[in-house]
Amino acid sequence: MQRTLVLFFLVLSTAAAQNGESIISRFGIGDLDQQLTSRQRGMGGVAASLTSTYDVSSTNPASWTGVGGLRLQGGLLYEFESYSKNSRLSTGSMSIKALHFSLPLEESMHARLVAGFVPVSRVGYQVRGTGSVNGESYRVDYLGRGGVSSFTVGAAIQPLPALSLGAMYRFLFGTIDREQQLVFDNGTTFGTKQWSTTSHNGSAFTVGAIVTGPGDATLGFTVAPAASLAATRDYTYRYSTNDSTVSGESGTQDIPLRYSVGVSSPLGKRFLVAAEYTAQDWSGATVFNTMPGELTASYRIGAGVEWRPSDDNASVAAAAKAMMFRLGFYQQKGYVALNGEEQKETFITIGAGLPILGMNRADASFELGWRGASEQILGSRLLVRFAVTVSVGESWFVRKDAD
Repeated sequence: MQRTLVLFFLVLSTAAAQNGESIISRFGIGDLDQQLTSRQRGMGGVAASLTSTYDVSSTNPASWTGVGGLRLQGGLLYEFESYSKNSRLSTGSMSIKALHFSLPLEESMHARLVAGFVPVSRVGYQVRGTGSVNGESYRVDYLGRGGVSSFTVGAAIQPLPALSLGAMYRFLFGTIDREQQLVFDNGTTFGTKQWSTTSHNGSAFTVGAIVTGPGDATLGFTVAPAASLAATRDYTYRYSTNDSTVSGESGTQDIPLRYSVGVSSPLGKRFLVAAEYTAQDWSGATVFNTMPGELTASYRIGAGVEWRPSDDNASVAAAAKAMMFRLGFYQQKGYVALNGEEQKETFITIGAGLPILGMNRADASFELGWRGASEQILGSRLLVRFAVTVSVGESWFVRKDAD
């Protein structure tokens, strides 16, 4: 287990040093993270109703009651995006997709304590435009980096055999840097440059429930109430002679209410089918004291199936040793609309779960999708996402038979 942990964190630290590009992340607070594990991605983004003995998810804290033993889990995501209107324009990036630590507290009510780090949004873009004024050509550069993340801590309990409840506190924080630069081609006309650094911090919560019905079918709910983050912004302006800095401007950043409802049901001992709907309305959200017209309501609807070749599911150890294969699809509408045109994505997904050693597991998923249409301002785009989640476990607090 020690060797597995060392290798795991070496891979994470390598990925953390890399940063990619996404033009859409110029708006709002950047690209919103789906906050899904590789298992959930492989099943079409379904998460609210899924339970697992090894997969620790931040989507629905009620699912933690099924997690067995002490677990440490983390994931990586690689994303590639290609634009149809310019075959030379493509972007790729790798990022960390959450770290979680799960501690079993009590077994009769399946009480669990979970803490972790979860990305909320990411900004990474570099855009260039050109034009002319009074016959003088110029270019305008737009650059952005940063994002919003969260530290989380929560607990789950099973007060009734058919009911699991969970709650999670999130401390959100992060800095977004944006830069704009105007440069004239003649080399004699002075241009301008502006930097802004916006820092965010605040609290938010997520609550969830999972109800188990006949035939082990489950119905899951999760709600993240609206939150308002405190924000401060510093500006720096560069002119021909000197720089001018404006510090400490205060504002707020809204995070609207987000909810999910999902269902799942086993088909025999080897198949599990699930579906889910998630929504979040950003149209009335304030971004640093302004209400951007590009923000709109977003949603995701998806479904998937999981196949387990082995029907042995009697214990945590058996589940950890079982191979799993997944297939799914989802459609989602992003929270940014450019020139009134919505940004819709359609994906097909596949995935697999593989045992490593003992109670350790690795899940991988592959997503192939399309965003936009030919008439949109950015044209249609091809998207590819590959994710890996590693879950390392120890059987602490599990009673062993005496010799």
